[in-house]
Amino acid sequence: MKRLVLSRAIDRRCLPLLALPLLAAPASGATVEIDWGTSFVLERVIQSDGSAITPYDGDDTWGANEFKIELGAFAVGFTPTVANLEDWVANWQVFDAITVPDADIADGFSSGAGETASFAGNATLLDGQTSDSEDYVAGTFPAGTQSYVFIRNRDTVGTGAEWILYTNESGAEPWTFPDTTAVPAPTPRSWDLVDADTAVVGAINGPDSLGGGTNSVGGGTYDTSGPTDYIIRTHNVASLPEPSPALSLLFGLSIIGLTRRR
Repeated sequence: MKRLVLSRAIDRRCLPLLALPLLAAPASGATVEIDWGTSFVLERVIQSDGSAITPYDGDDTWGANEFKIELGAFAVGFTPTVANLEDWVANWQVFDAITVPDADIADGFSSGAGETASFAGNATLLDGQTSDSEDYVAGTFPAGTQSYVFIRNRDTVGTGAEWILYTNESGAEPWTFPDTTAVPAPTPRSWDLVDADTAVVGAINGPDSLGGGTNSVGGGTYDTSGPTDYIIRTHNVASLPEPSPALSLLFGLSIIGLTRRR
């Protein structure tokens, strides 16, 4: 009888220890729905020469005038600039994409008269910072990572390549991936073209002409209809930008200096 009482006492004392693994286990994260695109409003979505774009149809043949329209982010530690264009695709991670036809009914593309078009996508950021999109392949999107919309008609820089990369970096609600483990749980996100403020390559939201778009690279005289005519214009990335004359001169002088020292 004494042995039985002792065993019960030990069992009761062990109860707090048995509960420790439950207390130490991390809480399950939430999921966050993300809408993106032009919000199904017809806008000017055009190439550098003013012609319209057509979404990639997802087959094995990628036509010169077919464009991938993707939302995603770059690998941790990589910042896209005009100087490292050739490394963009290798460091790019797709969160969601729009193709025609698209098996995901939440994604869509619509072309209008002239060069106007609209596109909209929807995907969910899952616990573990991954995506539920059918277009997601691999990788994670850590909390605080800047997201971008990347539109292009080929994956390599060269003749005929038309690219635009845009985002919202410093607006009221920058396009950064939320933390699915945050408390309280993050609210759904809407990343629409109207809120974009930065184009690393290409032009966006030009009120007067495409060449005057935010952070545009290259010129253009394709007039828009007014200050609310938000647009996307790709840029011809035929080659990496040439170094400035001043930089070339400085490099040349440094070579001469090294030669004289020898």
